[in-house]
Amino acid sequence: MSIYNWLSNLFINFKTQKNVEDKLTRIFLKLREYASAESGYARGNLINLLKYSNIDLANYDFSPLAIKQADLRQVNMKSVHCQNAVFDKSVFSDK
Repeated sequence: MSIYNWLSNLFINFKTQKNVEDKLTRIFLKLREYASAESGYARGNLINLLKYSNIDLANYDFSPLAIKQADLRQVNMKSVHCQNAVFDKSVFSDK
């Protein structure tokens, strides 16, 4: 299933961008409790869903998490907390 299918299903089920953001944020906060490799992929997937839902990542706290395969191109990371975060197989913009 592509990320666009996931996004479509999220908006069908939760109706508004605010509801989608609230749900994804709650899941992300729950994943902070787990340190497994799988949770790193899940965090990356959630970050991708937030990004492609046009949700501003400002003031999100990614420290000290392991995050895998996050696509952070064209994301303003100035206000994102990343101290001691480990990004594996993730992509950042060169700006």
